[in-house]
Amino acid sequence: MSLKSAIEMMDTAKEGLVTVTDEDISRLHGIYLGFLKDLDSFCTANQISYALGGGSMLGAIRHKGFIPWDDDLDITMTREDFDRFAKLSGSFVPDRYYLKKPGDKGYIFHWPKIYIKGVLFSELLSTEDSPRDLFVDVFIVEDLTDNKLARKVRGIISSFYLLACSCSRVRACRSYCLPHMANSPDVRKEIDKRARIGLIFACRKIEKWCSKADRFFGSHKDPDSKDIVIPSGARHFWGEIYPREVLTLTRRVPFEDITVNVPLYAEKYLEQRYGKNYMEIPPKTERAKHALLELKTEGLN
Repeated sequence: MSLKSAIEMMDTAKEGLVTVTDEDISRLHGIYLGFLKDLDSFCTANQISYALGGGSMLGAIRHKGFIPWDDDLDITMTREDFDRFAKLSGSFVPDRYYLKKPGDKGYIFHWPKIYIKGVLFSELLSTEDSPRDLFVDVFIVEDLTDNKLARKVRGIISSFYLLACSCSRVRACRSYCLPHMANSPDVRKEIDKRARIGLIFACRKIEKWCSKADRFFGSHKDPDSKDIVIPSGARHFWGEIYPREVLTLTRRVPFEDITVNVPLYAEKYLEQRYGKNYMEIPPKTERAKHALLELKTEGLN
């Protein structure tokens, strides 16, 4: 189990963390739905392609909306579309949203996030300087070489950057989050281990590692390659390789009371990502949620 998954499966009540209620989930879904309406309109007007990703895509296919217990939102964009979005992001409802990218000062992630102003959402794995607003993860779809040797080299270098970013981030967050893990020895042990590895990468600030990783991820350009990859995805480089057509083409599907984009072959992605039984509802013990320090959902509606 990854550190992220271990944290998401913590007993939040035992640690004195925020317990996300059904009412909170309902409010979050309402806020995310408003975001999707704004994003869809903005991207359509500016000829930018996007699609729901990860669990949000699963929700669209399995539930025709949000997964009932899910408290986040994921989208995907190709590198070309994301670069276009980033250039125009200052005009994307600026009184409500703002974009953070790898390399931005104080930003400790190697993938972008779009933050929603006025909705307090503070994750456990963060620092005192981290944004404390609700966010949407943006996972960038990258071109991938068809040459087997070059792909292997690219995978090794990408994995190195992922390790550097992950361990540097845990090291930066360690002192802030450990006091909230008194009753989770396994998670504490994993954080201590990664923080020690993070010392190897202390020659650069976390922002620099994230910036270098993002630049490397997007450095290979080949719009005709057979496969694509999401290096920043949950299954990392080797687990996030897909046939190009699976994620670069889109279709419209119902999502709550609107329609949104999902990959044209979303079902192929979901089978590879979650297994052949992705349409089955998992038991409650396997439903992950964020471990939160703070949450206030009375912001946007």
